[in-house]
Amino acid sequence: MNVIYLGCNGFPFGFAEVQKQKMISKALITAGASVTIINTKGILREKKLGDLKFKGNIENIKYFYCSLSAFRPTNILIRNFLKIMGRVIEFFMIPICKKKHKVNIAIISTRNIYALIYYFYILRLFGYKMLLSYEEFVKTLNLDSTYNKRNLEFDDLANQYCDGILPISSFLENYQRKINPDIKQFIIPALTDFNLIDSIKTDVVKRNTILFCGSSEYSENIKFIIDAFEKVKNSLIELELVIHGAESKNQLILDYIKQNSTKKNKIHILTKLSFEDLIRAYKTASLLLIPLKPSERDIARFPHKISEYTASRTPILTTDVGEISKYFINNINAFIVEKYNYEEYAHKIDFAFKNKTLAQTVSEDAYKLGRKEFHYDSIAVNLFNFCKTL
Repeated sequence: MNVIYLGCNGFPFGFAEVQKQKMISKALITAGASVTIINTKGILREKKLGDLKFKGNIENIKYFYCSLSAFRPTNILIRNFLKIMGRVIEFFMIPICKKKHKVNIAIISTRNIYALIYYFYILRLFGYKMLLSYEEFVKTLNLDSTYNKRNLEFDDLANQYCDGILPISSFLENYQRKINPDIKQFIIPALTDFNLIDSIKTDVVKRNTILFCGSSEYSENIKFIIDAFEKVKNSLIELELVIHGAESKNQLILDYIKQNSTKKNKIHILTKLSFEDLIRAYKTASLLLIPLKPSERDIARFPHKISEYTASRTPILTTDVGEISKYFINNINAFIVEKYNYEEYAHKIDFAFKNKTLAQTVSEDAYKLGRKEFHYDSIAVNLFNFCKTL
């Protein structure tokens, strides 16, 4: 089987979307497929990430940057030229990557209905079957001015422009099934590489720290954590927020802390951590936070960080929303608050710190669950076989 991955730029670095791309690719390679990730443009900003060539092979995953550079030029004219050039080269790379006498599959990662339609017809032209990687309920997103209202129909139209869908949650799977009962689907939850995370060692003992990692785009969830931290009774506990995103949105979080927290000296904002340092922060924290709201957006999604949290052997504190109850049981393999209430969330933080033995058991059972459900090779064979049915 020959697989190409389109629509997502930034390999091998990046956050949830790129990490999902990597894990799906590694799973397919484990099952015997060949995978090539095609990036239309370079988006990496820091050369300190390494002298990344525009094409190569990382962890048996072949990749190619159609802009002939993995990095984002500072000059806007050069940047726009490479963006156009990248689109042109991508068009020719698709047939170049096709393999004779093999099943040719393309996985598309996009929330843009126009991009989806474009890829659908191009891939049809060159004889590929097409899968949509489907992680967000698009109509619930706070779309900015660069998005046309047509994109709000993405969820309703997507099944018409692909041969199969890879939803991240039961909510998204059920939504698509109601529209088209015949569309082929294969749920892929949050995935990570447990072997890699196991290999990252730390000598630091558990700290009196609770930690959240995520995008500042989810500002309401972060503000919820800050409000809950205000109500935590244990005065020894400190809060770490590992956030990424636009500087303007990061600043809104900082402003909220200054204006609303009496514990601002115990709140630490961390940014631009290496993957290794992030995992060490997980492993040395006492509790990892991932509150989900009872909104359609949070019900539909399944945060990538949950897979990394389980692999770190540190207990998770979340809320009973969406996919959580499908995998987790309160006080067994996670600490779960039934309602999205910051006072109850704070109470559960204090509870976890008072019950250290239970917290240790919860973290070990979460690891076992994650190793079974969220390690990338757990889906390898079934995903490979699913692709063959297209």
